[in-house]
Amino acid sequence: MSINLLPWREEKRKAQLKKLRNRVTIYSIILFFSSLFIKLFLYIHAQHTHFKILQLNHQISGISLNDPLHKNESLLKKLSYFHAQQKNVKQQNASMQHSLFQIANVIPNTITLDQLIINAKKILLTGKSDQLADIHHYVNALQTATTGKAVQLTNIQSDEKNHSIMRFTIEIDGEQQHEQHNAKTI
Repeated sequence: MSINLLPWREEKRKAQLKKLRNRVTIYSIILFFSSLFIKLFLYIHAQHTHFKILQLNHQISGISLNDPLHKNESLLKKLSYFHAQQKNVKQQNASMQHSLFQIANVIPNTITLDQLIINAKKILLTGKSDQLADIHHYVNALQTATTGKAVQLTNIQSDEKNHSIMRFTIEIDGEQQHEQHNAKTI
């Protein structure tokens, strides 16, 4: 049997607990309505932005160049030329990215590439391996993976410091792919 000699402390604790519950309830309600308000605000803002985009697209589609003196014709030709150049560069970048992905995708674990040189006409890979057969397998895998490109093992020699390691140079000619790519775009 327990006797509470200080009942006013128990009542004070219960009152504080009731205040805490009331605060948590009020804060929860405020938080809920605040989140609803923010969500509504963001939705209205997104709809407004979408409507502006549609309006601007409609205005852009309505623009036409009616120049009786043909002053803007050269500017339009330049713009078309730069747009075509940009499209061509994007295609070349996508092609180069695909080629680099193929080079990385077929490399054996025993080969370490030391250098990768890229120019407009070719890709030059230099590296080392302790397995001569893996170097030849890598060249064959590159020939298979880079269809339409000439792949040549141009240099292979023993390392000066460690004779069990072979240093090599592989040349991948990109000209054939560019010619085929240009033939597709014509």
